Amino acid sequence: MLTKRWMAAMLAAGLVLPAWAVPTATSTIDLSTWKVSVVDTDASDGLDASFSQSFLHAYTGVCPGFDPTALCGPAAGNGYTEDPTASVASAGGIANAPGGAWWGTAYAGPDRLQNTLTGLGATGPDGVGATEGFAFAFQGAGRVTVTADYTLFAGGLDGLSWRETLAWAGLLAVPAGGSMFQVEQLAVAPGAGDESRSGTLSISFDFTDSQRYTLLAHTHAHTFEVPVAAPVPEPEGWALMLAGTAMLAGLRRRR
Repeated sequence: MLTKRWMAAMLAAGLVLPAWAVPTATSTIDLSTWKVSVVDTDASDGLDASFSQSFLHAYTGVCPGFDPTALCGPAAGNGYTEDPTASVASAGGIANAPGGAWWGTAYAGPDRLQNTLTGLGATGPDGVGATEGFAFAFQGAGRVTVTADYTLFAGGLDGLSWRETLAWAGLLAVPAGGSMFQVEQLAVAPGAGDESRSGTLSISFDFTDSQRYTLLAHTHAHTFEVPVAAPVPEPEGWALMLAGTAMLAGLRRRR
């Protein structure tokens, strides 16, 4: 029954949107390619630069209306685990809403993070996200580099109002007692164009003896409609909001 209602809603959306395109955004991080390397930067301290890594959590969320105060949950349908061998998934959407209908899925597991979002959100962004967090403890003084492969796709269309679809993948680092910084890759497709990207995410930073960090791999996809003409927002601004919100959601659920 739900499938029938969903198909009917998408058909209704197709009456006002060109039949040749449906807004879609997909983002993936291949966790099997996750690599961590360390270079010693202080040979005089008598310590070999090294690190220990432990799994914190995996989190997935579906965010109708993307209410920042709700932190995308923890709500029914969102997934969370502290088991490094487990996988979690979320799915949901809006089948009949002013301005559009959409459906999204999010997956987090030992092999990958992945989100897919199809359809058009109502006013305000509708999104899905997945995060895996790791705790790092360092010995000695050095520079650490973390890398992972990613793929992104975003496609959309522009009708009477401005619309955007966005796919995001990033690595984030949070020092104990400090502020988050990040490296990200974006694919944004306002209008009728499609954009795809693939490559390797990389984040590097210096550490001192006994310093601790939280590192997060995060993917996100969202689509939304603004009922009046509007400029394209800065991609970095969207990325910071989306990734930061997802991170807080996971940490809040963990506590």
